[in-house]
Amino acid sequence: MRWFKHLVCSNRDEKLRRIQDEFGLEGYGLYWIILETIAEKLDQNNCTHMELSYKNWKKVTGISTKKLQKFLIFAQELEIFIVKNSENLITIGCPNLLKYRDEYASRKK
Repeated sequence: MRWFKHLVCSNRDEKLRRIQDEFGLEGYGLYWIILETIAEKLDQNNCTHMELSYKNWKKVTGISTKKLQKFLIFAQELEIFIVKNSENLITIGCPNLLKYRDEYASRKK
């Protein structure tokens, strides 16, 4: 996927405002970088999740593992992301990404 639709009112979304209340603009940025990371993989398939080690998620997000865990627990409680932990791997999913898929990706399929 080259791009996904971004609603101009996203910053006023109730769930994203709760993330901002809890984590500030860092949380808002975290939300988008996680979505971008997952969406980048959507070219090859309809897979709306990404599985990486904590170390690699730390590289992607630029924050500590502890802060990432706290953010993901909060985001999962808000039903923004689906999060699964297994040993050293963490899977983050966002099925809603398919709704915002770009026309380029669907034409390429």
